[in-house]
Amino acid sequence: MFYLLLYLHLWSISNPIYNYYSIRILADPILLFFFTLFILLCGLYLKSQKNIYIVFAFTISSLAFLTKLNGILLVFMLIIIFLIKNKFSISKQDWKFVIIGLIAFLLISIILNPVFLNIGIKAIWKMVEVRLSAFHVLQDTFKNAALLSVSQRFVYATKTIFFRSCLFYPLIKVPVELIMFAFGIYYIFKKKDFFLISVFVFLVVIPISLLPYNVPRYFYWIYPFIYIIAGLSLNLFKEILGKKDVRFLKS
Repeated sequence: MFYLLLYLHLWSISNPIYNYYSIRILADPILLFFFTLFILLCGLYLKSQKNIYIVFAFTISSLAFLTKLNGILLVFMLIIIFLIKNKFSISKQDWKFVIIGLIAFLLISIILNPVFLNIGIKAIWKMVEVRLSAFHVLQDTFKNAALLSVSQRFVYATKTIFFRSCLFYPLIKVPVELIMFAFGIYYIFKKKDFFLISVFVFLVVIPISLLPYNVPRYFYWIYPFIYIIAGLSLNLFKEILGKKDVRFLKS
């Protein structure tokens, strides 16, 4: 998992949007760091089955949430991963670590954010309300660039990610990343890898479906996870070639 994340972040460096916003004073690079660390902790949890990584993941989720509201996605993603991994059969020991993790999430969020200290847990809903109002203001202010439907957002995301801001299409006019991404999605669903499916849903599909208007900056922290899925297509091609080799040897 560590080497996969490292390799695909290196691949992301070839992306002009990734390069442009990495050197700007924005919250997005910090958010991406926390997202990447969260993915690594989840991978360690699934591999080692040590519940302590759940607590660490909740801690990172709180820092991501404090960085940008999008970080709240990690909490829901972590709960889904935890439930599916344990097949919805949770022991008392497992619940203890989840409760400790949730307490850590709340404490860090409250202590490090003065809004929570003044208002309490209600501040979460206040932040959501402010975010939604800002969403509508942006769409009203930039009407010509507003993405008013989910289908428009996915069409714009596809054009931006796989045609305008990629490595291969400007050179050879073939959407290599899009092809690899499609095969990667097929691979993770074929393998029924709930962890990677969660990455796809929570860190690609949901963020794209909530885009307010067509600004490339919003794709900054989505790119690496798209490349993770695209990179998994290599495993599919490897399996196909392996099967052909076995058939050849048998014949």
